[in-house]
Amino acid sequence: MRALIRLRLVWIRTVWIRTVRALLLAGALGLTAAHPGRAESFYQGKQLVVLVNFAQGGPTDAEARLLARHIARVVGGNPTVLVQNMDGSNGALAANWLAKVAAPDGLIVGYFSGIATLRALSDPVLSSDVARLAFVAASPSFGVTYARTDIAGGIKRPLDLLQRKDFWIGGLRADSDRDLRMRMQLDLLGIAHNYQTGFASIAEARQAFQRGEIQLLLEPLNAYRAAIEPGLVASRTAMPLWLDPLDDGETFSRSLDADNLPALIFTDVLTQVRPALPKSELFDAWRLVNQMGTLFQRIVVTAPGTPQPALEELRKAFVQLGQDAAFKDDAQKSIKIVPSFAADLKTAGLFQRIADPEPRLQSFLKKYIAQASPDAVKEVPGDVPPKKGP
Repeated sequence: MRALIRLRLVWIRTVWIRTVRALLLAGALGLTAAHPGRAESFYQGKQLVVLVNFAQGGPTDAEARLLARHIARVVGGNPTVLVQNMDGSNGALAANWLAKVAAPDGLIVGYFSGIATLRALSDPVLSSDVARLAFVAASPSFGVTYARTDIAGGIKRPLDLLQRKDFWIGGLRADSDRDLRMRMQLDLLGIAHNYQTGFASIAEARQAFQRGEIQLLLEPLNAYRAAIEPGLVASRTAMPLWLDPLDDGETFSRSLDADNLPALIFTDVLTQVRPALPKSELFDAWRLVNQMGTLFQRIVVTAPGTPQPALEELRKAFVQLGQDAAFKDDAQKSIKIVPSFAADLKTAGLFQRIADPEPRLQSFLKKYIAQASPDAVKEVPGDVPPKKGP
């Protein structure tokens, strides 16, 4: 009888233990279901650093701080996020450090601008190791080329410039992607022009435009919307000529952000002059520069060898960020434009070609730059060169 009682007690204890274990397992599964991905998140309990390759206060820094305020909400694991600036060598210092020194742990994400241009020009200040950086996302943008309407008696449409010869375009330096796009666009259209480089800032160039000293400029969409459209365009002192097209390597397209701008993309204007898009080194070089300044205006990258789970989480997070309501609202208030992010494999493959461009195009660009400013390819200390004469 005692043996039977002991056996029954052992059975009850066994059932109780199994029941408790089942309840604990069910509770754990319930927590996982309530917070999907959190239990196995790469960034759970970690700190993520957003590295900016220019100093505080500039547009790249402002955008990086905007995304840092929101990225933790969409990255699995809810990491803490810090912004770190590492300026120097026209943005190359931070890119070189991330490519050659940073640990491949996925905890440092570079938010860079200007890197593609330095690679296209084979600038020795930028290490070739940056081509090995792990691509996360690109933040596309585009520029608006605009002109004074009183050029040489007046213009009413872009192709009126074909009949105007004595006008000036202006920019910061001959090797900037902004200036290169302007010059190449006009050369591809066969429009004669004079070029003045060396303005200390785009604000100074804009003042020269307002005084009529130069008659054509190219500016990013947000600057055009904020500084040009409300005054100069509204008063009909200036008009938009064309927009930079977005180029995925196969087709040219119009950005959704340009939905109400009364101007065509540049390639559509070009086909009004030519029966088809040209096949030339000039066109190929412009296409490279255009991709650098539009699709890869800003790039998000991590150190070479970053674990695949980290890359996957970051790519998903940046896609979600571009659709996040709180992020969009903050962006409109803080930088007056909502960044979008391309994190697909096609864009990643295109980034590799941009980061390691064809030598023939690098050689062409060096010669093209030298035509406007023989010393433009020499390294200049700081981010802005001293002003030169016209």
